[in-house]
Amino acid sequence: MTSSISTVQDLRQQPTWDPGKLIAAGFKWPFSWDQRELKQTGVKLETRVFAELGTQVITPTGLDRVNGGVRKRTTTYRGAAFLVGGDPQNLHPGDLLVPTGSEQPALFVDDHLLGASVSGGFVAYRFPTRHDAYWAWAVINSTSGRKFRRAHLTRSLASERSTIDTAPIPWPNETIRTTAATSIAEIEKQTRRAEEVGVETWWATADLRRVSWRIALATPDSSTLTEGLPLEDLANEIKAGRTFDRKSALTSSQDGAYPVVTGSVLADRPTKWWLVDPPISTMAEPGDLLVAVVGMNANARICTSRAVVDSGVYRIRLKDQRQTKSIAAYLNSQQGYGLRKMFVSGSIIPRVGRKQIGAIRIPESVLDGSESPGPVEPLSERLERVLWGI
Repeated sequence: MTSSISTVQDLRQQPTWDPGKLIAAGFKWPFSWDQRELKQTGVKLETRVFAELGTQVITPTGLDRVNGGVRKRTTTYRGAAFLVGGDPQNLHPGDLLVPTGSEQPALFVDDHLLGASVSGGFVAYRFPTRHDAYWAWAVINSTSGRKFRRAHLTRSLASERSTIDTAPIPWPNETIRTTAATSIAEIEKQTRRAEEVGVETWWATADLRRVSWRIALATPDSSTLTEGLPLEDLANEIKAGRTFDRKSALTSSQDGAYPVVTGSVLADRPTKWWLVDPPISTMAEPGDLLVAVVGMNANARICTSRAVVDSGVYRIRLKDQRQTKSIAAYLNSQQGYGLRKMFVSGSIIPRVGRKQIGAIRIPESVLDGSESPGPVEPLSERLERVLWGI
């Protein structure tokens, strides 16, 4: 779980007091390699078609911001777009798509995206070699890269706002980039999960003696509602945290202070708060499973060190902690995402109640280890370790 960007600068010698420029200038990469702007390492590609309503389009909001890759496509986008495949001026495998905002991950174009339409909400680049594209993708999506994008794209007082084009990223020698490419490629493959399928209409029969009609009508495949074991049967405790007093909280890490895990932290945003002497009842211990209360995504994480749990997070203590990793991965998978959506309530702030979280069934194949739903660690942290050994 990442920490927030925090720096103190002496403004007496600074040519500008513009907050956006100062934050960007204060950012430091883990290693002092040569740096190049993206526009210097690759060729920027332009949109070539206009997508009409009804076309399946990949947009930045349809990406999985924690695990990377495409989670779902939309048919409501209308505007400039890229096509993948065909004409040499279209996107092709090996190209890189970087969202114009700072929160969504970059997307590596590979064979599985051939034929896709991609919105103009991305900036597209083509690199001389595939390992160069892998390096840029990994740096941008790493923990340090996410922090850098937040700093570099911070809204400035100047009339010209920084863009991803001018983002200087570490660019070591070719040997380092080539050596890292193999490990990066394996991590990139893990981002290719089954996408959410939009079903326009279907007929189905359901036994309403086993599930409520609202849940039964939520999916054409009712087997996921009755197979496996409910999460509440696998847990000793499922409990939400408590709201904390922000006025008494620290805004930077200090000795004896515990980080506060909020829903935003589970979504791979920086930690913003720390508490000293919090109530024991709000503490999460190493090995606890943490799941978001609000939103369509579970963003399940395994607690690695003692932390305070906010009211937007469920702390789940499993009877068998050996199952924590596989259950967390399942809740983050496309199937787990689909199940969670069935239990979400609230049109303005979608949330999942404690009883509903407990009702989510975990397949036996996940519990016995015969099925691997995918990695638990966020994409940014896996890439951080490969790139910098952190």
